[in-house]
Amino acid sequence: MDVLQLQSRTDFRLEKLAGQKVWYVPADDDAAQALDQAWRRLVGSSSGMPQELSIKGRRLRVPRAAMGVARFFFHDLCEQPLAASDYLRVAHEFHTVIVDRILAPAQRPAAALSEIARTLKSGGRAVVIEDFDVLSAVGAANPIATLREWFARAGLECERVHPVDTENAHLLIALARRPVVDTRQSA
Repeated sequence: MDVLQLQSRTDFRLEKLAGQKVWYVPADDDAAQALDQAWRRLVGSSSGMPQELSIKGRRLRVPRAAMGVARFFFHDLCEQPLAASDYLRVAHEFHTVIVDRILAPAQRPAAALSEIARTLKSGGRAVVIEDFDVLSAVGAANPIATLREWFARAGLECERVHPVDTENAHLLIALARRPVVDTRQSA
């Protein structure tokens, strides 16, 4: 497989999600509706069909796919006995993957982030939007440090965490990256 670096200031795949939340907590019906809306924005309609990927003689079921976008429930993608080749195939096949019904942060946040990290390519990024007040309510004395700790336990490098106040919430927006793996042979 060849990896090409495109020298461009703009990742046009991200334009359809500009200004949109990418992490919804709790994983409830409101979050599902928001993800439905994100799906429509990405694919232009509410359509989408199940798809099967064949990987080394096995089949991986994608519950909903259209126009390079896949949508999975957390359980289907992250709590199944899948191999690295399965995740690589998903990453190769789809430019955007929506994961629905991720565990609520108060339950197993580091485990959820670990599972998400497995779906990222080397150098891939995850954006997490978390409610500062929710983190405080579950006993996090320092919510920013707690978020950084969750990323570290998940094997992700936390690049930035910024507090953002909106009319309705105090949020933390974090950018984490899966470390780049150098595949070159050293001489």
